[in-house]
Amino acid sequence: VAALDDIGQETRVGAGTITVEAPPPPPSAGALELWPGDRNFGSVQVGRGAKRTVFVRNLPRRGGAPVAATALISGSPAFSLPGARSAQVHFVLQPGEKKPLVIDFRPTNAGKQTALLEVVRDDGGQSGLSVSLSGRGR
Repeated sequence: VAALDDIGQETRVGAGTITVEAPPPPPSAGALELWPGDRNFGSVQVGRGAKRTVFVRNLPRRGGAPVAATALISGSPAFSLPGARSAQVHFVLQPGEKKPLVIDFRPTNAGKQTALLEVVRDDGGQSGLSVSLSGRGR
């Protein structure tokens, strides 16, 4: 069996299995935006909670397309997406559609705590979509 890799080099093997993976889909023509750019939860008593909302929108524009993405939080475990399975929320937005992402801050100890809400597109387009999260346990 002879096969060419992605840069045109030939590989020959006597027997075996060749696995071919499809290339990733091209990025959608849609464009996402997040606002506000950061979220401060202020001072929250340890064991209590505070909620804030971040919005994600697929911009309405000519030639726009649906965008599939996942929202996730990294950093302090005091921040979470309530009701999210495995700490992630997957969604698809049509052009012009927006989605509220509710974030819960529930500190378990005193002091400043930070995290990052990231939105990762399924098609790999638009890296760096994120919102800084901060709060202080008291």
